[in-house]
Amino acid sequence: MRAVNSHRLLVGWFAFWMGLWTWAPAAAEEIGYVKEVHPEVLAIAEGKPPRQLQPRDPLDRGLRVRLTQRTSYLLVYLYHIGPQKPSTGPQDIPIEPPPRIDGVIHLAGKSQVDLGNPSVLDRVITTVAVDWGELRVWLLPGRSHDLKGKTREAALGFKGTAVRVLADPFVGTFVGVDEGVAIVQALAGGDPVEVTSGHWVLVPPGGFPTRPASLDSVDILEDPPLQLNDFSTESPRPPQ
Repeated sequence: MRAVNSHRLLVGWFAFWMGLWTWAPAAAEEIGYVKEVHPEVLAIAEGKPPRQLQPRDPLDRGLRVRLTQRTSYLLVYLYHIGPQKPSTGPQDIPIEPPPRIDGVIHLAGKSQVDLGNPSVLDRVITTVAVDWGELRVWLLPGRSHDLKGKTREAALGFKGTAVRVLADPFVGTFVGVDEGVAIVQALAGGDPVEVTSGHWVLVPPGGFPTRPASLDSVDILEDPPLQLNDFSTESPRPPQ
């Protein structure tokens, strides 16, 4: 009788732990990290209180990051997601290579980032919503990340490698492409506009994109399309 009870107890504990294992959440997938940050930049995860991000903090797929002030600043390095060939050390011992960086996101001003939509498994889709401020993007060709943007005036898609976006609620959304292509769809409607390397467009509040013009056709330092204190004509650069 005692042996039967012990067997039942063992089976019960096994079922209990298997149930915990079955229902335990999957391990978080780290898709990048914080390179530089200036408060207030909050990490918002389900079931946890918001916390201020710090340099070198890991960024998991599905995390929401919110920049709450016009003086907030964030620089994110994105990892290449996928298999990497290990190198070998002494005695041919495999060495796990460091994560490869295949993209950089630079944000200044009030904005929000949804990192890696967890419902899409085969790609890492990150959405950046800029309310008021600046977004600069640098992406490697063949990257594992897809990046989408949104402002008050437009939805943005990035096929390119170096794009800058400036958003001002009173003036509109400026999109400048240093390398590659950006697709700009005005929320007011109309057809999407393709902005190629070396060109820019402006989407005014409630309006449609201007005709793409050369970045050399306007003296941005003397007459910028958007009057923002932190406007810069420097292109986004890869990590050093």
